[in-house]
Amino acid sequence: MNRIFQLLTAVPRVSLFVLATTLCVLGCEGKTGPQGPAGPAGSINRAASYCNGVFASADASNNWTLTASCSAVADVPIEGWCFEPDGLPIGAFRADDTPVNWNDTTKLAGWSCTWGWQVGATTSPIPAKVEICCATPQ
Repeated sequence: MNRIFQLLTAVPRVSLFVLATTLCVLGCEGKTGPQGPAGPAGSINRAASYCNGVFASADASNNWTLTASCSAVADVPIEGWCFEPDGLPIGAFRADDTPVNWNDTTKLAGWSCTWGWQVGATTSPIPAKVEICCATPQ
């Protein structure tokens, strides 16, 4: 009998919580953000997409940074990433993984990856791949 009473008193509390949460989610809306920049002229065709990659060693001679770029200034960057096929050496870490010139349509868009070393670690070249995928406006 006691369990039935507990169940009957818990149901209205749960229903009230669900109702309050639903009203809050549906009624809480922030203000609209600013308009984004215009897209490229023409249209994008999936068949016109491609990926460019740089597979090299990141080392002191390139400041532990590798960058891959789209083939043409007019091409639209889609995504980029970094990859260490052999894993990272002990003491190494990926310090930065970021787009380059994605907001500047007068320059080649790219993807840049930078690696770093913990203090006291013995440095060695890091075999790595940086890749970017782009689309050519049609």
